[in-house]
Amino acid sequence: MEKFGVNPAIKDEADDALKALTRPAAQEDHSRVRGVDLTKHQAQAVLSSGQKEREGRRLDGNYRVIDINTDIEMGYAIKLQDVDTEQEFTAYATYEELTREDIHTIFEVAEKKSVVHALVNAFFVGDRISRAFIVRAYIESDDGDRSTDDNKTGGDY
Repeated sequence: MEKFGVNPAIKDEADDALKALTRPAAQEDHSRVRGVDLTKHQAQAVLSSGQKEREGRRLDGNYRVIDINTDIEMGYAIKLQDVDTEQEFTAYATYEELTREDIHTIFEVAEKKSVVHALVNAFFVGDRISRAFIVRAYIESDDGDRSTDDNKTGGDY
């Protein structure tokens, strides 16, 4: 666009307008946007195009476990809430990455409504977390001791 003399700000506004029109289509199996038939997946692709995922960064900290989705084939989708900022996001807990003790700790914290110290790798699009993965989870005792096991195991839980 720039090579044709189009102001980048105008292109950004046009992209934003297209995304605003397309956003509702991403919720429907089939729809039309400006006369073009779109499937749900095509609309989602339009919404994600142009967004570049930044490098990941660690979001290690203390979290409440708000919800655990067990319908994930590779493990679990864990909705976390940062104890300090109250920011909520979903992080994946995979069988390959976590020990049985880590997974047990996450479920225990959810049941007791207590706090887990989690080591989280997160990836961003803009300022929004696009993906996050828990790589360790433990309960820190008052004396700073960590309760977890370092034996990596995979399998069904």
